[in-house]
Amino acid sequence: MSKLWARHKSIILLTIIGIVFMSFLGSNTEDTHKECRKKFQNCKDNRELFEFYKSPNNRLISEECKIESKKIAKFGEPEFESSPFSKFYKGDSYLIDAQAVLIDEEVKFSNGFGAKVNSKAICNYDLKNNTTSVSVFPR
Repeated sequence: MSKLWARHKSIILLTIIGIVFMSFLGSNTEDTHKECRKKFQNCKDNRELFEFYKSPNNRLISEECKIESKKIAKFGEPEFESSPFSKFYKGDSYLIDAQAVLIDEEVKFSNGFGAKVNSKAICNYDLKNNTTSVSVFPR
């Protein structure tokens, strides 16, 4: 019986240590994301910037791109798939250049005749000036 109890004590102790360790790691990760949300220079790479950085308008860059797309549409509101502007380049170039490029390859813009045209939209977000521009290319 004492061997069994000793084994259970070891398992319980290891479990407690694991939980404490994981909660410590989780809080550091959350702190990192929190800092990235506030200031793009605190993001570790393009992915973290894409997922967590918030513009001064408190919006993700992909949301800023979607709003700008609606502004430039000449013939009605564009139709977006479920995750607009969800493609971006890997690495840390956005942090170095202070320019984020997001791509939506599945957006539909209306033409002058009212037909929806499959298009590719490329969004450039200037991280220093917080400005957005979108270019649209029919496919």
